[in-house]
Amino acid sequence: MTGTAEQKALAWSVLDQLPMHHAVQPTSIQVVPEFQGTPGTLGNNKSPFGAIRINQGGYGMDNPDDFQGTVSHEVGHSVDHRGGLFSVFTHSRPSDSAPFGSGPNVSDYAGTNPKEDFAESYESHFQNPEQLHSVNAQKDAVMHKLDKPGFLDHFVDRPAYRETGKWIGQQFESCPDVRTGMEIARQGSIAFLGIQGVGLVTQGVVEKRGSLVAQGLLQSGLVVGGVLGSQVGSRLGAKAALALTS
Repeated sequence: MTGTAEQKALAWSVLDQLPMHHAVQPTSIQVVPEFQGTPGTLGNNKSPFGAIRINQGGYGMDNPDDFQGTVSHEVGHSVDHRGGLFSVFTHSRPSDSAPFGSGPNVSDYAGTNPKEDFAESYESHFQNPEQLHSVNAQKDAVMHKLDKPGFLDHFVDRPAYRETGKWIGQQFESCPDVRTGMEIARQGSIAFLGIQGVGLVTQGVVEKRGSLVAQGLLQSGLVVGGVLGSQVGSRLGAKAALALTS
């Protein structure tokens, strides 16, 4: 995380109020003096990798509430893409499903596309929850569903773990791109294992070697299961929440 001491404190306060399985999605948050080419943009996010940048020169970024709102919005994009590149190809992002992409919306910007609708709703959910509930109870219900921790989250979402995670994050402040690079490498290694598994299956079929087919299916299955398991579960949960409020 980079920026002034005040900006870093504001960004950390946003992360501190989030469920831990949301707070760990961004790999870096950098405050830059201005955005080249798009000076009016308040923030952007290399969503599959969680690299967030905030435009210090953007309108309202000298206001603490607006600054925190922008950070929360960009974290929302990371939560939407929590499966990394795989969520893009499998269309397993929450924004890929109703009610996102249709009104009513919490802002005009939310109406531009489903991804911004999700991020704007996410920001409202944490910064102004009564607004989201009054504007669209279905989107509010999905957000509450996404808040719920998984099995392992119950064990790690504790003050000591949060402080440890914050300390680790602070060690990357002087080189935030390293953390993003590590995430890219992690996703790349997972993709390689998946491709290798498919190759073993193909080789096994051609050579009529059942052991190779089994090995390839197991390897590919572990990769796909690990990546998509949480995606499918959260998507089903979002649809269930929608059905309950319909």
